[in-house]
Amino acid sequence: MAKSLTAAFIVNSEMQAKTITECNKKFDGDRNVLCSTLFSQSISNSENGKTSKTNSISTFGELLNKISIDNQLHSFKTNIDFANSILASDSLIQLYFYIAKSSDSTSVEGIIIRPEYFDSNSPMNILVIKSDGSQAYIPSNVDPEANYLVVSRNERGGKALVSNSALEQTYKTQSTRATKITRAQFTSMSAMRAVEPFMDGEPEMQLKLIYTSGTSATIQEGFWTLPGGHWITGTWLKQSPQWQYFTIEMPLWDNLTQSADRKLIWIEHDSGDPISYSDSFEGKSVSYTLTKSDQIVSASYLDFSDYSVLHTWGGIRFDVN
Repeated sequence: MAKSLTAAFIVNSEMQAKTITECNKKFDGDRNVLCSTLFSQSISNSENGKTSKTNSISTFGELLNKISIDNQLHSFKTNIDFANSILASDSLIQLYFYIAKSSDSTSVEGIIIRPEYFDSNSPMNILVIKSDGSQAYIPSNVDPEANYLVVSRNERGGKALVSNSALEQTYKTQSTRATKITRAQFTSMSAMRAVEPFMDGEPEMQLKLIYTSGTSATIQEGFWTLPGGHWITGTWLKQSPQWQYFTIEMPLWDNLTQSADRKLIWIEHDSGDPISYSDSFEGKSVSYTLTKSDQIVSASYLDFSDYSVLHTWGGIRFDVN
């Protein structure tokens, strides 16, 4: 796919410009576009300003098919619909636009192929198809100095802030104080990159809450998926974490729960097979579901007195109000 895209960009520069435009729309908060959206984009019948030999080509996907077949860039021996075969294998395949410098937000050095199975704690050399069609490798643990497109899998699916709505009805009639988390920030770029490498864009953060219900004295669980994007400010060599603003309303404290802690677990979420994670809380065992690719950024306890306080736990800091 990366070879086909690179060859298509050489033949028709309009494709590259439209790809960047679609990425910059940030449909899910990050600078990426689903290939299902991209392949349906219309293009003019031109090859770098010259009239195309194939006037029937009208979309990105159709030109990609022609390029891949003409240049024998895939293993298929027949005139297969290459673009749709890609989407059939994974409907969430995407292109992410990594920008190194804000002064240049249009050029592309090449296309990075993100390995399907990648552990951010085990750096490796990543294959790149450069804009001239040649191959190179770059380290996965160093933010590049040039702009790249990255072939990867979308992890957010266009989701904004999602909460466990059942919590909103908890203790409405007997509350003594509400608790809200209004912003969060990574403590450093190295803390962020420890859980999300540059080629995956910005982190996909989730917050899980474990607490005791005062009315039933049982362990309860809640979760929130935070909005995508806005975790990073600046560009290469000057990047820094920035505050992500939102409003998370946790269950209200009442006179039966003020003496019990609450456990907050900050998770960088990645798609993968589900696994059951075992934990303990208030002397009881509790389990919840993560994926094999999820990483716990930090976990600690919050009590009733932790009010109007800036907390720093491991690689994350956040405000409680």
